[in-house]
Amino acid sequence: MADSDRRWEDRHMIDWPNLIAGFVLGLVPTGIGWLRSRKKLREDLGHQWLAAARELEIVSWRPDLTSGALHAAQVGYPLDHWRGVVGGSGFVLFDQMSGALQNAEGMSAPVRTAADAERANVAVQRFHEARIAFANWVRGESSQDYSKVVTRERQAQYRRAFVRHPWKTWRRHRHNERMRRDAGMS
Repeated sequence: MADSDRRWEDRHMIDWPNLIAGFVLGLVPTGIGWLRSRKKLREDLGHQWLAAARELEIVSWRPDLTSGALHAAQVGYPLDHWRGVVGGSGFVLFDQMSGALQNAEGMSAPVRTAADAERANVAVQRFHEARIAFANWVRGESSQDYSKVVTRERQAQYRRAFVRHPWKTWRRHRHNERMRRDAGMS
């Protein structure tokens, strides 16, 4: 009887080492896949925000711009969602620009004193500075985005060439690296 009980216990015992190994081997690839998909989502939303920022920058340079027109231009975009996922200084600069525009419009009421005129000029100057800062940010991000695309294309071209002619591609790559290093470009 004792022998049959032990066989039953051996069959129904939990194999902890294999259970832990299976859990880890299932969790690690799932976690890596989740992190990659999150990174891809952030990149995609960042590209969408950058495209919207380019359009908002164009709107901000209109001579007849009002805060209502800027708000109407931004209503079509999920800025709050992008701000939560992407974040970054672009949203801060955009908020500063729209706040400075509202302030400048508020100060453009009929001027009664010299102090009111001075405050209105300062508000307009702040709006111009905020608009320039936002435009510079958009253009800088666009340039970085373009550089990333060019680098990706160069790497893909190198991989395709390496698959076709490994030895020849490696030699050419080493030669180009030496030339860049000697020219002081690295």
